[in-house]
Amino acid sequence: MKMTLEFNLPEEQQEADEALNVGKLSSAIFSFNQKLRSVIKHSNNEEEIKHAEWAQELLFQELDGLNYIFEL
Repeated sequence: MKMTLEFNLPEEQQEADEALNVGKLSSAIFSFNQKLRSVIKHSNNEEEIKHAEWAQELLFQELDGLNYIFEL
Protein backbone atom coordinates (compact mmCIF):
# COMPACT_ATOMS: atom_id res chain seq x y z
CA MET A 1 0.00 0.00 0.00
CA LYS A 2 1.23 3.47 -0.82
CA MET A 3 0.07 6.89 0.20
CA THR A 4 0.96 10.16 -1.48
CA LEU A 5 0.66 13.59 0.10
CA GLU A 6 0.45 16.54 -2.23
CA PHE A 7 0.91 20.19 -1.38
CA ASN A 8 0.57 23.29 -3.52
CA LEU A 9 3.86 25.08 -2.98
CA PRO A 10 4.66 27.72 -1.97
CA GLU A 11 1.13 28.37 -0.64
CA GLU A 12 1.12 25.25 1.54
CA GLN A 13 4.80 25.27 2.50
CA GLN A 14 4.05 25.33 6.24
CA GLU A 15 1.75 22.32 5.96
CA ALA A 16 4.35 20.46 3.90
CA ASP A 17 7.08 21.22 6.45
CA GLU A 18 4.84 20.01 9.28
CA ALA A 19 4.12 16.75 7.45
CA LEU A 20 7.82 16.21 6.77
CA ASN A 21 8.81 16.87 10.39
CA VAL A 22 6.06 14.99 12.20
CA GLY A 23 8.48 12.14 13.00
CA LYS A 24 10.73 14.55 14.89
CA LEU A 25 7.77 15.85 16.86
CA SER A 26 6.63 12.33 17.67
CA SER A 27 10.13 11.46 18.88
CA ALA A 28 10.27 14.58 21.07
CA ILE A 29 6.91 13.77 22.68
CA PHE A 30 8.03 10.19 23.35
CA SER A 31 11.32 11.40 24.87
CA PHE A 32 9.54 13.97 27.06
CA ASN A 33 7.19 11.29 28.37
CA GLN A 34 10.12 8.97 29.11
CA LYS A 35 11.78 11.73 31.15
CA LEU A 36 8.56 12.30 33.10
CA ARG A 37 8.24 8.56 33.75
CA SER A 38 11.81 8.46 35.02
CA VAL A 39 11.16 11.29 37.48
CA ILE A 40 7.95 9.63 38.69
CA LYS A 41 9.68 6.28 39.16
CA HIS A 42 13.07 7.31 40.55
CA SER A 43 12.80 10.69 42.24
CA ASN A 44 12.87 10.98 46.01
CA ASN A 45 11.36 14.47 45.86
CA GLU A 46 7.57 14.30 46.34
CA GLU A 47 7.07 17.78 44.90
CA GLU A 48 9.02 16.87 41.78
CA ILE A 49 7.01 13.66 41.39
CA LYS A 50 3.76 15.57 41.75
CA HIS A 51 4.77 18.03 39.04
CA ALA A 52 5.89 15.24 36.70
CA GLU A 53 2.59 13.40 37.19
CA TRP A 54 0.71 16.61 36.47
CA ALA A 55 2.71 17.25 33.28
CA GLN A 56 2.26 13.66 32.14
CA GLU A 57 -1.50 13.85 32.69
CA LEU A 58 -1.70 17.05 30.62
CA LEU A 59 0.33 15.39 27.86
CA PHE A 60 -2.02 12.39 27.81
CA GLN A 61 -5.09 14.64 27.75
CA GLU A 62 -3.74 16.55 24.77
CA LEU A 63 -2.90 13.36 22.90
CA ASP A 64 -6.30 11.85 23.69
CA GLY A 65 -7.94 15.00 22.33
CA LEU A 66 -6.24 14.44 18.98
CA ASN A 67 -7.85 11.02 18.52
CA TYR A 68 -4.40 9.83 17.55
CA ILE A 69 -3.03 6.40 18.41
CA PHE A 70 0.28 7.18 20.07
CA GLU A 71 2.25 4.46 21.76
CA LEU A 72 4.03 5.86 24.79
